Amino acid sequence: MKIWNTKKGRMNFKIRFVIYFVYLLWSTFILMGYSFYNGYPVILSDSGTYINSGFELTVSWDRPIAYSLFIVLSSFKISLWLTIFFQCLITAFIIDEFLKLVLSFNYKHFHTPLIIFILVFITGLSTPPLSGLLTDSFQNSVA
Repeated sequence: MKIWNTKKGRMNFKIRFVIYFVYLLWSTFILMGYSFYNGYPVILSDSGTYINSGFELTVSWDRPIAYSLFIVLSSFKISLWLTIFFQCLITAFIIDEFLKLVLSFNYKHFHTPLIIFILVFITGLSTPPLSGLLTDSFQNSVA
C-alpha cells in the first residue's frame, strides 16, 4: 500500500483519515481528563431525571426528552462513560472544525490536541459545565 501519492505528493486518503481520527481521539481523552480524575462522570441532581426518563422512555414534565434519548443511545445501555466519551468527541470535533475554519491557511491536525490541552488547563474546558458533566447544558455549551 502506498502511503504517498507520487504524482501529487499527497498522503493516501485512508492514512489521512486514520491520522485525523487518532488526533480526534487524543483530543477526546484530553477533554475527559476531569472525569478521569474524578473517577466517574460528573453528575448533578437533575442528571438522574435524564437517565431515568431515557431508560424508561418516559417524558418528565420539567425536562426535555432529547438529552435523555442521547444518553440511552450513546451509552448503549452499558455505561455512562460512553456518554461522556461521545460528548467529548463531539466537542473535540467542533473545536477541530472551528480551527480548520480559523486557521485554514496553515492548519494541521496536530494543532487540535495541543490547543485543547491548553484550553483545558487555562480555561477549565474539561470541567463542568462542558464536556465532563452529564447534563443537557452540554448541548448549549457546544452550540
